[in-house]
Amino acid sequence: NQKLGQVKLHGYLRTWWTDPRLAFNSSCSDSITISEDFSSTSRPAFEKIWKPDLYIDNLVEYTQEGVDMLEIKPDGTVFMSSQLSFQVKSSINLAKLPYDEHICQIKVASYSHSASRMRVIPRRGMIGSGNSGIGLVAAPLTHAIWTIGPTTSGAGFETAGVAETVEFSSGSAWDYVSLQIPFARRPEYYIHQVIYPSLLFLLVSYLQFWVDPAIAPARSFLAVVPVLIQMSLQHTLYNGLPEGAQNMWLADWVMMTIYLCIIAACEFGLVQYLLSREQRHAANLAGLRKAREVADRLFKACNQDGLTLLEMLAECNAQEASAHPVPMAPSQQRAHQQGCRFQLPEESHASATDSRAVTATGPHGGPTLMRSHWRQCRDALKGEAAQEAKGGEEQRDPAAAPPSDEGSCEGGGAADDE
Repeated sequence: NQKLGQVKLHGYLRTWWTDPRLAFNSSCSDSITISEDFSSTSRPAFEKIWKPDLYIDNLVEYTQEGVDMLEIKPDGTVFMSSQLSFQVKSSINLAKLPYDEHICQIKVASYSHSASRMRVIPRRGMIGSGNSGIGLVAAPLTHAIWTIGPTTSGAGFETAGVAETVEFSSGSAWDYVSLQIPFARRPEYYIHQVIYPSLLFLLVSYLQFWVDPAIAPARSFLAVVPVLIQMSLQHTLYNGLPEGAQNMWLADWVMMTIYLCIIAACEFGLVQYLLSREQRHAANLAGLRKAREVADRLFKACNQDGLTLLEMLAECNAQEASAHPVPMAPSQQRAHQQGCRFQLPEESHASATDSRAVTATGPHGGPTLMRSHWRQCRDALKGEAAQEAKGGEEQRDPAAAPPSDEGSCEGGGAADDE
């Protein structure tokens, strides 16, 4: 269980020791075997024999699955075997996930006897700290996720025992023997289920760079969906991993792909924003180019007559107000008699009452043209340009002065009126 850092094992715990009190005459038998069977008459004898009080220091859970068996040799050597199922705490370092390798240790020691009274060593090992003897012997073991043992050939293996003498603050020393089981992860699962999919969806998120920016639905799909899938992959990965601040190669890989997908999504948003700005600027430019000719003609007329733009537009506004007679100043009457060519369409009179067309009183008491009337005069100038292109002749007032080459109104300007 890599999330809890625990390993569960099934096997036999075998111990050997020498008790001179149990020596017997070899002429009777080569060995005496006693089993702890509750239905057997040998149980009282089994309980009377001294046995080392060994315990597993990193034990989490323990279950005895079978009976214990004792074998006594004539020289007093005793062999005991117990079938056990136990779970131990193991240090699991996932920094190289999915290429991580681990060593599970079963730490055995005496519970009540210090090193001054009883020495605990690996089978056929030496007294003292270091690797010696036999620690663990296993038959061929197979697993779907792990390769168990120091070899990958599938054969059985044997590991050396590790003895250690630990001195405590009380001054006593205790022997610990570690039985080690090496195991390494098979990386195929994480490669095919995490690494390859995350890489492929990362590439999918960057396919949007080859899609027309104007096709926003397609680009948004390619930008957002890979991020959601990457987040789902990360959630699935962490379901089986321990929580904490440990750095893991695979987790860093998934997080990096998420960051890159998010960057691609942000690029999509930036492109859409800049595209909308370009469209607004293009519309503004098209409007300016469309009104350029009319504006040039209007300014030329103003320069020729010596009028300001507002004064020229006020005279045009007077034409619109002619449908509703109002008192006019002498200069406005003369301009009206001379026939200003900036005639407004009939339907434009309805807009004179538009609430947006704000008017004020000029020096001669006449209305001053504002925004809505400026648009109407611009449309009138464009209509006039179209009529002149067709070669049409406009009827002039006999009392008017000859037309100017560059002016847009007939008759004398403001200077002649003065």
